[in-house]
Amino acid sequence: MQRTLPLTTFKTVGAKWHTAENGIVALEKVAERRAAGEPPYNMVVMDNQMPRMSGATAVRELRARGYDGVIIGMTGDPVGSPDRYEFEAAGLTACVDKDSGGREYICRVLRTFMVAADGEDHQDASLPSGDSAAHT
Repeated sequence: MQRTLPLTTFKTVGAKWHTAENGIVALEKVAERRAAGEPPYNMVVMDNQMPRMSGATAVRELRARGYDGVIIGMTGDPVGSPDRYEFEAAGLTACVDKDSGGREYICRVLRTFMVAADGEDHQDASLPSGDSAAHT
């Protein structure tokens, strides 16, 4: 994920975040939480174009390892392109464009989780709908 995304999106709503510079590191961070007995991440935001491992590959691996939380993909690939289709089919909850509409969708999802932060299972929170997101 673009490392500036948390500064412009997560910080806006006061959410905590962790960053990973590529898909391999993202997989390691999710595995480390599980091994430490910590609750899983409520949401993973994944870029499709990353060094060392594509977002599509990382998402497939997360799902294969049992992560059933929300995964939102961000991409600059146009709708209908083979790369975007592969990314969406990998197991994303939603796919958004790398534009202000995509960032706003992520803000709405974060707010949904924060409202649900009263001790309930955040992974069951309904995701907001919107024109900027392609739900998979």
